[in-house]
Amino acid sequence: PPESRILMFAMTEGAIRFLADTAQLFATAARDGVAADDEAVTARIAASFTGSLIMRPLMLYLLAAVAGGIARRAGGTGSWRDSRAAVCWAALVAAPIFVATSTVQTAVVLPALAQEAVWMINVSSFAVALAYCLAEAHGFRRVWAVFLVIGVSTILLVAGALALSRL
Repeated sequence: PPESRILMFAMTEGAIRFLADTAQLFATAARDGVAADDEAVTARIAASFTGSLIMRPLMLYLLAAVAGGIARRAGGTGSWRDSRAAVCWAALVAAPIFVATSTVQTAVVLPALAQEAVWMINVSSFAVALAYCLAEAHGFRRVWAVFLVIGVSTILLVAGALALSRL
């Protein structure tokens, strides 16, 4: 796809995540007895908007640069544009999983362990989509090898994030 469509994939995924985040923010505020027009709620929504529609696409482009570089060093034949298309499309494909898990979190107060499990489901769905998209974009015949690299990287990132969150 042309660059305009790749950017649209990233921005659409960001918009979907923003809407899910906003619903969750309002539900959390209502559960805590905070008014929807409270300054703290408004600030969180503004931060979510900025993060989802500006910072998230930038992070997807950064991920595409890293993933594309690794794929090319491993013998991949895809270009920088192919890597961007693969990463942004994978994010868009995984967005409905995020909406579903966000809906569950909005409807039910989950204990901390369940919230971490939901976060892992979101990360895993993106990792699976990313493995298939990168394998296709870079001409790898064995998706399992790409998935193995992404899976190990994801496990390490998740473990690091969980360790940091407990500090």
